[in-house]
Amino acid sequence: MKTLITTTILLLTLLLTVNTHAQNTWVISNNPTFEADFSRLIDACESSQVQAGDILLVQGSGTSYGNDTINKPVVVIGPGNYFGASENVQVYSYMPATFGQINILDGGQGAYLSGTKSNRIDVETDEVIVQRNSMGYLYISGNNIVMTQNYISNICCITQDSNNLLISSNYILNFGKSNNSINMDCVVEYNVINYNGATTSSSTAPVNSAFRNNIINNVAFSEGSGFNNTFSHNIIVSSGPSLNGVSGNQVVSDWSSLFVGSTGNSTDGQWQLSESSEALGAGINGVDCGMFGGSEPYVLNGVPAIPQIYEFFTPTSATSNGLDVHLKARSNQ
Repeated sequence: MKTLITTTILLLTLLLTVNTHAQNTWVISNNPTFEADFSRLIDACESSQVQAGDILLVQGSGTSYGNDTINKPVVVIGPGNYFGASENVQVYSYMPATFGQINILDGGQGAYLSGTKSNRIDVETDEVIVQRNSMGYLYISGNNIVMTQNYISNICCITQDSNNLLISSNYILNFGKSNNSINMDCVVEYNVINYNGATTSSSTAPVNSAFRNNIINNVAFSEGSGFNNTFSHNIIVSSGPSLNGVSGNQVVSDWSSLFVGSTGNSTDGQWQLSESSEALGAGINGVDCGMFGGSEPYVLNGVPAIPQIYEFFTPTSATSNGLDVHLKARSNQ
């Protein structure tokens, strides 16, 4: 009975998001006791029933989905990534949809991926949006790609010539390209980029990129000749290039004082700005720098833009009028 109620709540939560959409909706689950449409993303993508623009709702699971592939322009939505308690994780039952590696390949042009947790995501096609996911590694080789509101705990790397990239409102541990022969064209804004003591050589440093409104630790690449990067209104700690006071950039000495820190906060919540942070109002037109700044800031726990049920009550038995069920839901933007 408890399992039935939990899975019913999950479906109610996910299906609330599609009531204003014309696309077909399919449920993905690797739980053999749950009657889903498909057990893997690739199975859905290769089905003739699933059309471009259809929505694949991935059920949270205690078992990893393993490595999976998206090769059709579909909308993939998982339940989010639970890093710790916060006000936007008021859910009756929470479990992430965890993958080993997600590959977005040729045929997947126009795909959208949100609310998943994985060791690695590879984007090897064009016109893809990756939003509100948690991953260890992100590898990009494509054009017209948007990476926003993600938590990248290791490396974000450009692996082939890639143009018109937008990387915004993310936490990124390391950012660059795989070798010096790669060309890239990228806007990098409202991120926390924490090189964490790492150095970026000239062969792997970003090029042809506009950095603005970021908080960057241990910058070891330049905006000068050979890099063609521009920096505007960033907060930079332990800067290699001499950018203090140039184009609104500020070089500061203390990384930890910029943020609220890990004590009492979730893994992603620790990167919110402290009350005395030098990043407050330091961006263009007085906006805050970092992943929580701007008009579309990072969303704690990677909660996707779908409604959530956070309270559910049902009596143990039905009356002559049926089963009186009460639930409360909240919308997410």
